[in-house]
Amino acid sequence: MDVIVRTSRTAVPLFLGLRARESAGLDSPDNLPSTLLSTPASQDKEDDAATDGQVSSAQIEQEASIFFPLTEEQVEAKNSAFIDSIDKDAVCHVASKHCGGGACSIIDENQGSFNICFFVRFESNEKTWVLRIPIVPMVRDTWGKLLSEVTTMRYIESNTTIRIPRVHAYGEDDTLVKGASTPFMIMEFIPGRQLDIDTWMHTTESQRKNLYIDLINVFGQLRKLEFSAAGSLMPNPIDEANPILGPFLSITDNGVEGSFATLATPRVFISTAQFADYHCNFLSETIQQPVQEPSFNQTKIEQFALDSLLKEIPKCIDLKEPSPSFVLAHPDLRCGNILIDDDFHILAIIDWEFSGTIPLQLFTPPPWIMGHDPATLLFCTGVPRRDIFPEFRTLLMEMRNSSSACTQLCQDWGLQDEAVQHQFVQKVSPIMEIFRHPSKLQNIYQMSIFERVYGSKACRETVVNDFFEKDENQALAQRAELQMRNSERYTEYLVKHGLFVEDHRAQKIRELIEMTNKTLEQVRLSSQARRAQDPDLYS
Repeated sequence: MDVIVRTSRTAVPLFLGLRARESAGLDSPDNLPSTLLSTPASQDKEDDAATDGQVSSAQIEQEASIFFPLTEEQVEAKNSAFIDSIDKDAVCHVASKHCGGGACSIIDENQGSFNICFFVRFESNEKTWVLRIPIVPMVRDTWGKLLSEVTTMRYIESNTTIRIPRVHAYGEDDTLVKGASTPFMIMEFIPGRQLDIDTWMHTTESQRKNLYIDLINVFGQLRKLEFSAAGSLMPNPIDEANPILGPFLSITDNGVEGSFATLATPRVFISTAQFADYHCNFLSETIQQPVQEPSFNQTKIEQFALDSLLKEIPKCIDLKEPSPSFVLAHPDLRCGNILIDDDFHILAIIDWEFSGTIPLQLFTPPPWIMGHDPATLLFCTGVPRRDIFPEFRTLLMEMRNSSSACTQLCQDWGLQDEAVQHQFVQKVSPIMEIFRHPSKLQNIYQMSIFERVYGSKACRETVVNDFFEKDENQALAQRAELQMRNSERYTEYLVKHGLFVEDHRAQKIRELIEMTNKTLEQVRLSSQARRAQDPDLYS
């Protein structure tokens, strides 16, 4: 479908600021973004002077906003302050106003990453609605995000049979938060249980088949919703049935808002190359954030993984296709966003915020199907992780005999050609998952890319050390050292201003990463042994 496209900013060459900067000699520390450089000496003097007296929270916040990202505690405090400012009586009043004025009460609430949801029960008919409010400190454009989500959900409802919550009302209200016009959305409540990875890894074959069939139908219907560019759906004042494509909104873009001084403005992408370039630059910015109590080894591994990924992308994705197709996709189809019944039939797909149109090449099944969801590595019992996609693929190929949509998916995903299918599984899918979740770069790279690039017998530590010893990689080595110094300075800043908190969660994450890497090594050795025993199985 062709749509009206609202454009902004001109296209830039692929990897501008990464590959292009290297060739221009801009990878030296002197040319890195100002947010990665040490705090100016003048600021040091102000800091020293401030320690003689009481430092206000406003001063701390101002300094942090200029040079360093907010701590997790600061983010939580901002979010909590906003949520506490919401008038619960006003929540009921707004819900009642859109349901014929009936009396209601809040029976539950649930906070997510970007929204607070109030579950409202009406006394007259025992109906339950969900009133959802964007958490303002976490979202770059609260009204734009909400407007795009409503437009997307109504478009899906009008053009597919995919079960999603119905939007009853949306708008802005000046009573929900005193002194502010606050966006809200009222949705249908759909009973059901969220799929979780633990339950999924211990399903029966029959249960998995039910879910596969329903999931394939979801993808088949989304595949039919073609567009002329990548962006986020917005209302069309001329023709409600044909939305406008606005700038591409994403989860990651909002999750780190305020941390990057050089973060590019979201826009519409008319090519796969533009889409990839935007996400690669964003990924580079993500890994260069200063962190508390940094590890130089982890810093080097991330720089190495990013460099390797950037070299692989042009090999895996056709960045020069003359007339690319774009399709509507859910941005985060993890298990928790799928509601199921006891037989594992899908009751609904939820959380469509930040949905948008993406290049068809990057339209992939979710990572827990494809086998590169790090969470699946924690399970040593249940269905083997390596068996899930073959089951999914076999069923899809059976369904193509009676479904043109399934035939199209098989063609797009290369399931009729074993060589293309192998490329899809090993290359395209993990790249898109890294684009969606930059913080997973290291784990997904280790799980799904490293062995394919360097071979099953390669030792990551040796490969990384050899990489940074090469002359052509000294700019990256300097970048890693600079990033390390900036993180150390960030830690000093936190201690100095009383913001340092012993990060037990980060320690657990580091332990989990270490355990995951050990598990990956065991999986690699086990896979290598199986290849030696039965080479034909992996040919």
